Amino acid sequence: MGELWKSNWEETRRHFLQWWNREGLVLSAGTVPAAKPHAEVEDPGPPPDEWYLKPDWVARAQHYGIAQREYVADAVPMTVINTGPGALSTLLGSQPVFEPETVWYRPCILDPDTHPPLRFDSQQKWAKVHREMYRACAEISSGHYYVGCADLIENFDTYCQLRGNEKALTDLIDRPASVKGRIEEINQAFFAALEDFYQVAAHPDGSSVFWPFGLWSPGKVAKVQCDASAMLSPGMFREFVVPALTRQCQWLDHSMFHLDGSQCLVHLDALLQINALDAIEWTPDPKVPKGGDAHWHDLYRRILSAGKSVQVIQVQAHEVAPLLDACGPRGLYIAMGDCGPGGPEEVVRTVERYRD
Repeated sequence: MGELWKSNWEETRRHFLQWWNREGLVLSAGTVPAAKPHAEVEDPGPPPDEWYLKPDWVARAQHYGIAQREYVADAVPMTVINTGPGALSTLLGSQPVFEPETVWYRPCILDPDTHPPLRFDSQQKWAKVHREMYRACAEISSGHYYVGCADLIENFDTYCQLRGNEKALTDLIDRPASVKGRIEEINQAFFAALEDFYQVAAHPDGSSVFWPFGLWSPGKVAKVQCDASAMLSPGMFREFVVPALTRQCQWLDHSMFHLDGSQCLVHLDALLQINALDAIEWTPDPKVPKGGDAHWHDLYRRILSAGKSVQVIQVQAHEVAPLLDACGPRGLYIAMGDCGPGGPEEVVRTVERYRD
């Protein structure tokens, strides 16, 4: 197997290990064109029709793109296999509808009382598609970069995709025991699918990545979430979501919760009480200050003081130093949104002043 296409990999690896332990800092400053391609790779051309069913083209396109880029600071070279947020739904019976800018998942649980158990079947169509995509990417990569799996999603979010939002919410009142049973089935399917794909996509040393949020970890790593919790009371979140979420965090080697939108902030206390959860990422609403703004410093300090690491997204160059002054470098993952006129190099120099 070849060497990773990243000259500072040992440093980046150390930074991630320190961050997971809330002992250090990670900086993802994006990518820049490589002064010289890492390898001579042929451009596979524009995406063909139904590209998501063509693993060979996906693998060659990813290989070509990664070969042309340098991954700055702690950004990890990895494939971006994007079949949409919620790919687990396709493995459990939902039919995806692919559009140029998004993907929709058609509900498939019409009658919860008669619908068969939700099970991961490794021979099901979409399971095969994903596995072949990861296999093709792993083979062509030859260990030069990581293979990032699709964003599976899990828990009550997946139930909402399989059932439809309105019906899923009324089910919480009309048939709570049934919903809890389905969430447990989804949980087991999540474990089975991730294990199946991990066996194909994991790096030769057993480490893996979660591409949508740029995570690296020894063993299995994933972002976990429940965006539908914006529609749940704190009591319902604890009753229906937290038990399965806790088991997910215990099963994974490292986990990060995607806290999405102000309506979900009421659940922060419950999240901070999950001992096995390692980190929390905060995604602000579109019309409020972005993640690097000083408005959120208190939130980040609250999470850090509870013993969790924090990922801060959409950070602007001028926000880096104030963020580090306010929160300190221990346990912060800074994901840049705009590196400013000085470019990534200036941001890297700023961050280096705060490292131990």
